[in-house]
Amino acid sequence: MKTAKLRAIRKNSTTILVSKQFMISMNKEIDAVLFDFDGTLVNIKIDFAKMRQEILSLGSIYGISPKSDIYVLEAIDEIFGALSAKDKILASEFKEKADKILIDIELSAVQTSKSYPD
Repeated sequence: MKTAKLRAIRKNSTTILVSKQFMISMNKEIDAVLFDFDGTLVNIKIDFAKMRQEILSLGSIYGISPKSDIYVLEAIDEIFGALSAKDKILASEFKEKADKILIDIELSAVQTSKSYPD
């Protein structure tokens, strides 16, 4: 099997990686959709250090500094929880900005990703 270059399709805040062949055949019935959460099907290099730094920086803008040794999603949850206790609108604003950071970094990584050959 030839290695396919992947593209990202984003719909309703869900990002899907698809091959060009899939995009061409989107008007046909879909037989399967594969989700690769652990990197066994797709070689993608997400800059998690950048992601962590941007989320921690965003949290500090809102006056919340979680422990720097926790996972990115845990940091988002911690900041969101602290903000929710004070101001739910501010918490929602933070969450939208945090989600955008994650999506932007993931979409950037998609540009150089490749599916693994058979």
